[in-house]
Amino acid sequence: MSPSDLFRSFWDAYTQGRVEDVRGLLHEDVEWRPSLLGDVYRGRRDLERWLRTLRREWKTMTVVYKDMREVADDCVIAFGRVTAFGYSGDQRADTDIAWVAEFADGLLRRARAFVDRDEALQYVSDRRRALG
Repeated sequence: MSPSDLFRSFWDAYTQGRVEDVRGLLHEDVEWRPSLLGDVYRGRRDLERWLRTLRREWKTMTVVYKDMREVADDCVIAFGRVTAFGYSGDQRADTDIAWVAEFADGLLRRARAFVDRDEALQYVSDRRRALG
């Protein structure tokens, strides 16, 4: 499968709440860096901790995926918007967001979210240079 197909499969499983399907798409050494919480989550169990943190931090969170492009044979960059409200009803996030997803062996190996589009594009550019 192409990185675009892998990302779409992951995205669909995640947004539809198919937790077992999400787990099946994760590399055992997965690394997730969500921009809004600032932590780094490593491994499948740690990602489950992130999901629990989301439920504690946000009353509602809406993520709208707008566009995606393959930037390498193992990487995509996707763009969207996130809006989130805390349990007190206050809006705590309303921002554009970019995700970089990297795959290995047909599984999500590394993902990182950025609230700055240019920073995400710079990350992809730096990644290309590093992999040379």
